[in-house]
Amino acid sequence: MGRKSIGMKALYLAVTVAAAFLCSSDTFADSAISPCKKHLKIGVSLPLSAGPISSGKAVMNSIILAGERYDPSNCVQFVFEDDQLLARNTVTNISKFLNVDAVDGLIVYGTPTSIAVGDMVEKAKRPMIALSISRKVVEGRSYIMKHWSTAERLSQAVTDEVKRRGYRHIAIISTQNDAMLGLRDLFVKGDSADVVLDDEYVRENFDFRSSVLKVISRGADAVYVLLYPPQTGLFVKQLREQGYKHDAFGVHNVEDPREVEASRGAMVGMWFANGDDSLGENYRADYLRRFNTETSLGGGSGFDSAKMFIEAAAQEGDVNQFLHHLKNFRGAFGTYNSTTDNDFDFNAVIKKITKDGFEKLSQ
Repeated sequence: MGRKSIGMKALYLAVTVAAAFLCSSDTFADSAISPCKKHLKIGVSLPLSAGPISSGKAVMNSIILAGERYDPSNCVQFVFEDDQLLARNTVTNISKFLNVDAVDGLIVYGTPTSIAVGDMVEKAKRPMIALSISRKVVEGRSYIMKHWSTAERLSQAVTDEVKRRGYRHIAIISTQNDAMLGLRDLFVKGDSADVVLDDEYVRENFDFRSSVLKVISRGADAVYVLLYPPQTGLFVKQLREQGYKHDAFGVHNVEDPREVEASRGAMVGMWFANGDDSLGENYRADYLRRFNTETSLGGGSGFDSAKMFIEAAAQEGDVNQFLHHLKNFRGAFGTYNSTTDNDFDFNAVIKKITKDGFEKLSQ
């Protein structure tokens, strides 16, 4: 399984030395949050050795970055475990966090993984932030919130852009994943264009030739790519290699430098909808400076989730109640609030993949 368990205190010692070569010791001094009112241990389950590896590493790095910036007193210890984005591994990790590590809270990456541990988390009464777009994760829950631009906001942004560009015939290619299929269903329901193809793939399948041929033969004006990494870049590469010249678009699944690289340039020019993690706290610039690479999908949500727990450690009272009643929180996505739907109210924007990175096209 390639499991990885790393405490934030140990990480902090390791990364402080490296950070000294990148910036002065007081770079984040004026950003530190108030002294601890309590100490928290937070378990974090991420894909670190399979599936969307770059996302898992971006989230882990972003949590480290938040700890360095806001928590010099080590009020919060983050313990990381690898789940390879497999629900059975996430169940094992959460069981360890709850029964061995005795954590005070949790962060879990992904929709199927978060759904799989929902009952365990509710029974244990530990607050959890799921890095997911799907309302299935939080429906009927009291201790679970989700952090990402919601499926509904992403889909609305996609639908508006499809109408603006005048597409009439859309092909949809999806990974069999709750989040991706949920977005597919929202788009079909929106009836903004004629869906001429709707193909699904299991996460282990990387041969998309049959779908590519159908995309071309059915005259699709554009392809809605709802394949999750590491399938995303390979599909678009195969699509372009077969001579498809029209647009391809997606959502957060395409905002991944590793996938753009895997596509050998085929993804350049694609547009997509996602939250805007450049709005506050200099997150993207600081991530690039600290880790010498661009962040990936989920990184901003990991950064903000970590900051929320750090702020909770500086407050009296219950952590779960603190998260559910956040107002005017300042994070990578700007200033926003928690909602009564167990999520957060930041919007989606339209971006484009360029040879130099990801460019915002609209608010």
